This record gives sequence, structure tokens and C-alpha cells, in this order.
Amino acid sequence: MTEDYERQVEDDNAYKVGDVVTVLWTNSGSTYGAKGIIAKINTKSILVSLSEEVRHLTGCLYPIGQKIKAPRISTKEWSWSDRVYRPIE
Repeated sequence: MTEDYERQVEDDNAYKVGDVVTVLWTNSGSTYGAKGIIAKINTKSILVSLSEEVRHLTGCLYPIGQKIKAPRISTKEWSWSDRVYRPIE
């Protein structure tokens, strides 16, 4: 395992509701990312409430407060482009 992956596993086990994270997700072949706050933690997924909007040339795609569901690292749906992670400060 790489150091980055090991850090992801450690973080996934330590997440709690209210943590500030970055969420990455895909939709219709495009990848998006934004900062948010963990709203709910399930066995297989983490629900993140966006704290910034995601814009596109055509306007706002995902407003502040939009909930994004991301898979946990222990699931087969997890990938480097569909995940939650702690920003490195």
C-alpha cells in the first residue's frame, strides 16, 4: 500500500459528523470536487453537505448545502475520483 492510501484508510476510520473535508465525485463523465462538512456517516458511504458551490460555464451546478454521497474506502465503489478526504494543511 502507498502512504497516501494508508492515510486515506486512517482518515476514513476517524471521520465524524461535522468534520470539514473535500469531496470528489463523478457525474455524467465529469469529475467534480468541493469543500464540505460531513452530515452523516453510513457503513458504506459518507454524506457531505457542500460549503461552496460548484460552478460551470452554464452556471451553478451544485449549490451550497447540496448533499453529495461518496463511497467509503472499504467499498468497491471507492476510487481516487469518488471519495472524501481531509485537505492537507
